Amino acid sequence: DVDGSTADAQLSGYDFTVTGVTTPATSQTTTNSGALEFSALNGTYTVAEAATDTMVLAQAECRNGNTTVGTVELANQRVSNLPMGTDDTISCTFVNRPKSGRS
Repeated sequence: DVDGSTADAQLSGYDFTVTGVTTPATSQTTTNSGALEFSALNGTYTVAEAATDTMVLAQAECRNGNTTVGTVELANQRVSNLPMGTDDTISCTFVNRPKSGRS
């Protein structure tokens, strides 16, 4: 379930960190909704997913309304250069796939 509206145990346990204006970095772990929410001041941010033994980031997208924002860095499991302004809401979707050799 991409939008997190249906609980799914497979969506839990993924660690994400937001870095940027906030000091120190803010980290959270997904629950069975797969959704997280971070509060942020105006500035530029990076959202990174921690590596796991079994999954790798296959695609990611962040949107501010109808506009795609940020720089996707699949090899680094993150989206950087996210511009946060007053009253902005940025929604990011990270999609994982099993690492090669795993099913």
